[in-house]
Amino acid sequence: MKAVGQLKYVTVDSLKYIKSGQEVKLDFKTNDYKLNYSRIYPSLKGAHPIPESTIWVGDTVNLIIDDRRIEFIEYKGKTPDWYLFSAEHLESNNYTTGHILIIPGAKIIEIKGDSVLFRLTMELFENKRTQRGNPKDSWTIDKWIPKKMLEGVLIDMED
Repeated sequence: MKAVGQLKYVTVDSLKYIKSGQEVKLDFKTNDYKLNYSRIYPSLKGAHPIPESTIWVGDTVNLIIDDRRIEFIEYKGKTPDWYLFSAEHLESNNYTTGHILIIPGAKIIEIKGDSVLFRLTMELFENKRTQRGNPKDSWTIDKWIPKKMLEGVLIDMED
């Protein structure tokens, strides 16, 4: 488990200072925390405070993967009491029926103009129950993402 002090948040305007190949966790611009929390945990809709054992769910973003628009939800690696860098990921359940597609991390490859080239790690799981085990399939893709879609990135200062 990483302490918050070992992690650094870098805004989109400062991405040029991150070395190429640095592993990052993506933070997109929209702020749909309440909406997504309610969608993932409908029985807790409107419940306050958020239970401490729950990983916070963040923004929703659509990315073009395999020539299709795929909706991803940010899963934040934090609760009110701790932060786990490795738990933060993007997750989609509309990639293929009966499967969960997870992007556990990304690496900055290049920054050009108003876009950033990321190498995204993709992991395909059969369902949420097997999510913590080995993926059914894994691969990487290089994906240009416009800076206007990003708020920033989180980096592990020990890497």
